[in-house]
Amino acid sequence: MSNEVSIAEIVVGEARISFEIPTTLYNIISEHAKADDLKLYSYNTEQIIDILRSFVPEDKKPPTHRQESYAKSIAKALNIDLSDEVLSSSESCSEFLDTYSEQYQEQRAKIAEFRSRNKALISTANKVGRWQSAKILLEQGTPIEKVAEQFGVKPPTIEKYVMQFNEWSFVASANGTYDIVQNLIKRQSAGEDIYTLYDENLV
Repeated sequence: MSNEVSIAEIVVGEARISFEIPTTLYNIISEHAKADDLKLYSYNTEQIIDILRSFVPEDKKPPTHRQESYAKSIAKALNIDLSDEVLSSSESCSEFLDTYSEQYQEQRAKIAEFRSRNKALISTANKVGRWQSAKILLEQGTPIEKVAEQFGVKPPTIEKYVMQFNEWSFVASANGTYDIVQNLIKRQSAGEDIYTLYDENLV
C-alpha cells in the first residue's frame, strides 16, 4: 500500500475540518462520493461526531446521541416531559440524567423483579396444569395406563405427577400462590397464551 497521503476535508456549514488519509483511500472515496447513496454508518459517525463536537464550545454543545437516547428512555419510563433545553444542551441533559437516573434504574429493577415473578408463576402454572389434569383423570376412574398413554409417558411418571401436584398444593397454599396459579391454569385451558402475560399484574 502506498505511503502517500492526501488532505481530505469534512465540511459542515462554514467549518472545514482537514485531516490526512492515505492517497489510495482518498481516491476510492472520491470515486464513490459522487454517488447519491453514499452513507456513513454508526461505526463511522461516532468518531466523526466526536471530532465535530470538539469544535463546539462547552456551553454550546448538544447532548451526545447516547445522552439524548438515555434521557428519552428515562422520560418515557417516568412519564416526565423533556424540555427543549435538555434536548439541546449537553450540560442540561447531564443534569437531567443525574437527577433521574437512579430513580429510573430503581424502576427498571422493580419491573425486572415483577417480570421474573410472573415468569415463575406462568412456568409453574404450565407444569401444575399437566400434573392436575393427570390427577383429575385418575380421580374420574381412568386407568393409570390410559392416562399415561394420553400423556405420552409411563405409569410411574403419572404417579409422580400426582405426588408433585400434592406437594405443590401444600407449598402454594402456604405461600399464597395457589389461587394465582389456578387462575392461570384456567386461562390456559380456555385457550389463552399465558406466556404473553409477563407484564400483567397476576397477583
